[in-house]
Amino acid sequence: MLPFGELTIIGTHAGLLYSPDYGDNWLPLLSDVKVNAVKLSSYEDDVTFFIFGDQNFFSYDLETFYPINMNGFDGGEITKAAVGGAYIYVVSETPGRTGGSLFRAPADEVVSLGESYTSSNSLDQLNQNYPNPFSGQTTISYYLSKDTQVELLVMDINGRVIDFLVNQVQQSGRHYVTFDATALPSGIYFYQLKTGNNAVQTKKMVVR
Repeated sequence: MLPFGELTIIGTHAGLLYSPDYGDNWLPLLSDVKVNAVKLSSYEDDVTFFIFGDQNFFSYDLETFYPINMNGFDGGEITKAAVGGAYIYVVSETPGRTGGSLFRAPADEVVSLGESYTSSNSLDQLNQNYPNPFSGQTTISYYLSKDTQVELLVMDINGRVIDFLVNQVQQSGRHYVTFDATALPSGIYFYQLKTGNNAVQTKKMVVR
């Protein structure tokens, strides 16, 4: 569990969750990921979140999660992690191998987005739905920097997937999807975009 301002963040074997009210309610940030460790690194005014488990991500805003790439890391599920100074330290377990492996990586290399993320024009971008809040229907738009596999799904407040809006390869450019919430009770929902570069973006919407 990681307190951060008015938010409390926790990693579970079902995903990354946050609470805006000190644990009374939990909302999903990252679903269908086994999370074993959540770490926070701050330098001057910059804050970076690290999420480790069977998949590994970092995020600057807890809305967009980028995959962590560690050169030389031989894979396996990361069970423990530490962030200190200029390095990230992880312990991983690989099926069929006894004991664990300790690996160290420079933090600035881990959070480097690389050539595929070097400009805003090369980023896949999920936009806020409109209208929001809404009753009936709303429109979700997103931009793809290149042809890629796309998953766009809707989750309830407990992180359960209630609708798959897109699950296919799509061409680069801007896309629009209409979501019909007529049959849903009012409340808070989340929609999540996963693309072929393994980036995950999540936004909140409110059904009246």
